[in-house]
Amino acid sequence: MEIAGRPVEPHERPGGLSRSVLPDYFRTMGIGLVRGRVFTPTDGPGAPLVAVINEAAAQLMFPDEDPIGQSVRFISRDFHTIVGIMANVQPVRLGLQDRPMLYAPFTQARFGHFQNWGMSFVIKTERDPNLVVESVRAAIAEAAPQIPQYQWATMDEMVRQDVAGQRFVATLIGSLAFIALFLAAIGVTGVLSYLVSQRTAEIGVRVALGAQRTSVLTHVLGHGASLALMGIGIGAIASAGLSRLRGTMLFGTSPLDPVTYVVVAAIIATAAVGASLAPALRAMRIDPLAALRAE
Repeated sequence: MEIAGRPVEPHERPGGLSRSVLPDYFRTMGIGLVRGRVFTPTDGPGAPLVAVINEAAAQLMFPDEDPIGQSVRFISRDFHTIVGIMANVQPVRLGLQDRPMLYAPFTQARFGHFQNWGMSFVIKTERDPNLVVESVRAAIAEAAPQIPQYQWATMDEMVRQDVAGQRFVATLIGSLAFIALFLAAIGVTGVLSYLVSQRTAEIGVRVALGAQRTSVLTHVLGHGASLALMGIGIGAIASAGLSRLRGTMLFGTSPLDPVTYVVVAAIIATAAVGASLAPALRAMRIDPLAALRAE
């Protein structure tokens, strides 16, 4: 993209993506207007050339000034006056950084895209999209029978295809995490069971001297909870250290999202308490006389 009045070498010009759209494109796609205006039917071939950029392009090209009223060109030989700024959207792949975008009216576009790449229709409907496809196909075929039609898909299908790799990795990691949690719970149960067996006589003496059985239960559960808290602390530190690596697999959330950390910690603590319950109940049922005789 080149800004009027700022001659620079071609390799120093800021880069971005372009779209040639009809006026209803932004409303159909749900792209919000930040400032200025969107295209109107009056932005036709004989009208002054206009363009709309997104927030990423505004920050890249005009970090310290108002983009509205500035003139830019992208591939075409003519400058377009910026009349609006739209919210950022991800035109390539979810999870990538926001790309600078320049939108031009379809009736004024001179980028030559359609000779090479064709064009796309975006249709928004309150009905099931799959029920609308055939009627839209027929309408396009009637209006322009020489244009081939291909790649019909709903937005949900496109999103699923785009995040299929991330979902597979997330499912794999989630499965491994569940197995790890299950093995850890078994480990906690085994450690506490061994601890109770080693302290059978001590627990029997405490009960014989008047200790409440509920206090024995809470003592063993507290020991299991302390192990869980230690593991949660170590895991939280390790997870925060690997946040940059995990950030490549996330979209729409932060690798350090506090809600996620709290929920995961609660799940681990619940699993640890559940794993401690069987040894704790066994300790609570110890008969003082039998324990002393065994000793």
